[in-house]
Amino acid sequence: MRQYSISILKKEWAKYRGYTYFSLVKKSILPREDMYDTQVLDEIPDDIQTLPDLINRFVQPWADRKMFRTINGIILEINENGISTAYYLEEKIPVTLPDYYMAPDDIIGRGSLGIHISGYSNESWSPFESINLDGKQIFLLDSERFPNTHEYLVVTGKCQVIMQTMNAGFSDTLIAQIREKISLQYDSSTQTMAMGNGYGKVKANGKYEKISFNKPDNYDSLSLREKIEVQKSLHK
Repeated sequence: MRQYSISILKKEWAKYRGYTYFSLVKKSILPREDMYDTQVLDEIPDDIQTLPDLINRFVQPWADRKMFRTINGIILEINENGISTAYYLEEKIPVTLPDYYMAPDDIIGRGSLGIHISGYSNESWSPFESINLDGKQIFLLDSERFPNTHEYLVVTGKCQVIMQTMNAGFSDTLIAQIREKISLQYDSSTQTMAMGNGYGKVKANGKYEKISFNKPDNYDSLSLREKIEVQKSLHK
């Protein structure tokens, strides 16, 4: 599945629309998902293979129709098979936003240092790499005390340990292992809550079987990752 979304700052942040990324940083404002409203959510056509193609064929015409004087400040999100990447658009070059999906109650971000993890009292950690996987911000942490051991911790933005690994990067194999670990947690604790909210999915024979429910009333106001999760639950 390949999807894109176009988002703009919410009303309370609207005065900063059109700013360059550098201008926002100078004001100590770092773009984050909860600051934005999704305006467009759609599939990426098969003949679109590059970011510039997507911007030129879909984002710029949309901005022109809305009579935006510039595409500066538009957030373009790309979701490919559950992996989401956010870009802060500017006239010259898009800026990748590794901490865009950082939730207000997340403990760590891409630039965090000296991270302490429960159960590893003698070590501190720092992010080696991060990824937004199925709507969750996932970090690969490297030991600051023993950086040459090439052993990593996979944790959420709230420092919940998912697993340990020797993989120095989010390979397809590691991503599959992370999904399996998270699904076990989901099966044991989250499934009842999700289904109680009117939508969900169950796992059978090692694969997810989706259950159809009515869309939540606030569907149009959901973020890209929230809509993706809802769509997954609504299609068998």
